[in-house]
Amino acid sequence: MAELAAVREPEWLKERRSEAARRAASLDLPQFKGRAGWEFTDLGRFDLSGFTAAAPGEGDASAVDRVETLLEAPDGALHLGQVDGRVLDPPESADGLVVLPLTLAVERHPELV
Repeated sequence: MAELAAVREPEWLKERRSEAARRAASLDLPQFKGRAGWEFTDLGRFDLSGFTAAAPGEGDASAVDRVETLLEAPDGALHLGQVDGRVLDPPESADGLVVLPLTLAVERHPELV
């Protein structure tokens, strides 16, 4: 997670993320369940180290202009859009509801997180 070193998170959140990563790493890959499906994709040559997580604000800025909304939110709903690590206009609510990625929420509203 060195690429996210610039993100300031409280120690308790870092510990939670580390514990979640540890637990995820201990899970087995899907096995045959009696019917054909995605679980038979050969992941033998898949190398996660070839990918890095997009840090907040990074990514292809022009992707925002090309994004398509597949499902529209119901009238009055708040939603959070993200494209390649960029947050699209975080919504604001008149009744104080906050909708942000966890990284931004812990920075802007630590008392709530």
